[in-house]
Amino acid sequence: MGYSNLARLGELIAKGLLRSIKIDRRLVQPLPDVHARSLLNALRSMTQALGLDVIAEGVETDAQLEALTSLGYEHAQGWLFHRAMPADDARRLILGH
Repeated sequence: MGYSNLARLGELIAKGLLRSIKIDRRLVQPLPDVHARSLLNALRSMTQALGLDVIAEGVETDAQLEALTSLGYEHAQGWLFHRAMPADDARRLILGH
């Protein structure tokens, strides 16, 4: 991420226009690799310091979820939880029908 992107991120946070970010699945997929873990740890530290919620995308394995949880990630999405589905099917699943 270049300086201008970080500056823009700061502007959006200061204006109250940014409250959460998603971590791309390409950063999650290598977990529990030590380098991926280090990068995700740094990103989590930054988002905590900025008061942002963070969502890890592309979680497919228990090992990935365990690594993210141990780093303090509270929100995740991916095929580990459920495959993609049409909106009507998702509503029925959520409502228990």
